[in-house]
Amino acid sequence: MKVILVDDDCLALEGISRMLHWERFSGKLSGCAASGREAIGLIETEKPDVVISDICMPDGDGLELSRYLFEHCPDTRMILISGHSEFEYAQRALQYHVTDYILKPITRAKFNSLEERLMAHFNDLPPEEEPREKVTYQKRGVPTPKPSPVGLTRRLLRLVRGGQV
Repeated sequence: MKVILVDDDCLALEGISRMLHWERFSGKLSGCAASGREAIGLIETEKPDVVISDICMPDGDGLELSRYLFEHCPDTRMILISGHSEFEYAQRALQYHVTDYILKPITRAKFNSLEERLMAHFNDLPPEEEPREKVTYQKRGVPTPKPSPVGLTRRLLRLVRGGQV
């Protein structure tokens, strides 16, 4: 899973990149940006699966970046980090289908929770190549099994809990 970090505070970028257990959710840092405007250029070249951004930044804030992703990259998940707990920020974030809104300070528990949601997102990503199970079934001449109702229900519950429905 390709991830881009966006924050105008270089210490915050370094802290987030060091605190995340990248291997836990099969993550790869694809780049860092110091503003929303810089992030848009990076997003266009890197095509990330997830963008983690601060809200308050000069030259394009996190909400403007959320709107850009909503309009131009609907499959890219947006996670906002903010020191603002005002409802207006969260309400605007929901308008652009932001996946998560994390309040500062970011504790180890918040990172753990974020990593769990990123793992769930990774499991929902379409595979880059055909899944091995499908190839195995086709080689044996057996039709590929249909998803079970239980599996579909679990997926729907994950989407609802994640605020995507």
